[in-house]
Amino acid sequence: MSTPRSRQTRNDPTQTVGPYGRVRVVVTNYCNLRCRYCFNEGYPSRGRVFASVALIRRRIAELSFRPSGIKLTGGEPFAHPKLEVIAAALEEVAPVTVTTNGMFLGMNFEKLPSTVLVTVSVFGTNSSEFSAYTRRPKHDFDVFERQLHVVRSCPQRFAANVLVRPGSAWQLERYVEYCAARGFRLVRFLTLIGPEKIVPSYLTNLARVRRFFSARGAKASGDDTSVVEIPYGQQRLQLLDQYTDLGEEYLRKFGYVWLGPLGEFYSVTRWSRLKDGGDDMTKGATSR
Repeated sequence: MSTPRSRQTRNDPTQTVGPYGRVRVVVTNYCNLRCRYCFNEGYPSRGRVFASVALIRRRIAELSFRPSGIKLTGGEPFAHPKLEVIAAALEEVAPVTVTTNGMFLGMNFEKLPSTVLVTVSVFGTNSSEFSAYTRRPKHDFDVFERQLHVVRSCPQRFAANVLVRPGSAWQLERYVEYCAARGFRLVRFLTLIGPEKIVPSYLTNLARVRRFFSARGAKASGDDTSVVEIPYGQQRLQLLDQYTDLGEEYLRKFGYVWLGPLGEFYSVTRWSRLKDGGDDMTKGATSR
């Protein structure tokens, strides 16, 4: 793949990201789940659009900067029939990671290049929590659980994403224990974006999480100060604040540019509309 070159318009959102610029590629807008807090990366619609390998290669080559990292996301990226081809092509440009709901993980993980890291969204620690979050039948939790055997076989290539959520039943410690039992060595707790981030029970849960990290001497994980980290037994735990809460200067340095499945670039500024509640499709979405 050729080195990204400068060929941009004045309004191109790729110009808003600085030297640490990263790219999220929405390889498809299709997802097999209907989560209450959607990780659909702010994409405005669902459907069955699958980006072509050639389109992604061409559009990444047109960037005005060389990305420091590329995340493949969706929708559900493992639903894309050529995900491993896309990952291999983009590794010529920058390190590649994949964020997934895990439902197709077991049958597809080994197809990926061995250097690609995978983040699995953990939606619950039991079938009731999983069903309430994903709006899928409880037995789908068993499907999810069966996919996680690959984590135990290759734990250094995996992380778990857990969203801090409203509700008195939500507990950080329960998710830490669940992830440890399934082989995750890195667990990442994400803060909420959208109208429910002002709900009292969410603020209470977030305050407890912050105290948990602070009491254990949490420190910034590298230059990106939105991420703090602590060692915890055999695991590493991270707390990630959403970029949209950190100001424009921060976004320019550490933010992301999105590439949609039709080849359209868009920027993190799309998330600003969620602060007023957004629409039904993206309400409460998160950007990590």
